[in-house]
Amino acid sequence: MWDISTMVAVFSIALSGATGAVALEEMEMESWSQSSESGEKMEKMAERVSIKLEIVNSCLDMENCTVDQDWLENKSERLQEKADKMETCKEDRDNCEKPSKKARKAMHDARKEMRDQLSDEEKLDKAQENLDRKKELVQSCLENPDCDVDTEKLQQALDRIDEKLEKIENGEMPEKSHRKARGQQGKEQ
Repeated sequence: MWDISTMVAVFSIALSGATGAVALEEMEMESWSQSSESGEKMEKMAERVSIKLEIVNSCLDMENCTVDQDWLENKSERLQEKADKMETCKEDRDNCEKPSKKARKAMHDARKEMRDQLSDEEKLDKAQENLDRKKELVQSCLENPDCDVDTEKLQQALDRIDEKLEKIENGEMPEKSHRKARGQQGKEQ
């Protein structure tokens, strides 16, 4: 079973912008390849990718899912590519493709620059759009009997999404919970 911090991390990463998701995925691969506990870390990463793929594909399979079909297909394809890359890395760590630190920094800096250029209202609008998409994905997985993600965890994630949407309605920017969750996970170990 997945804990709530993993679920929140999964939804946050899965639904962030393409640039951010790709950069984060590449940083995860780099981090894994340098880790002395790589087997355990790789399994956790593979689990998160599997959850994301299950949720996205669940929405793709449902006729009443209103998330943009092109976005879903693109996300599903990227997640499948990542899962394949991870499998290759598990089998042969020496030939695992990973981005350079310079490339990761450039991606991070570009994303930060784009974010800094947005007004507060634009940031809230973008957060609202991402949370609405997350909510639709979670709901589609809850409604789909073929979605194998734990129902209780999905409901907890949905409750957190609703809390964040309420903050946005009050003009507040919700916290980036996936960063907090990852920081807490690292402190527990």
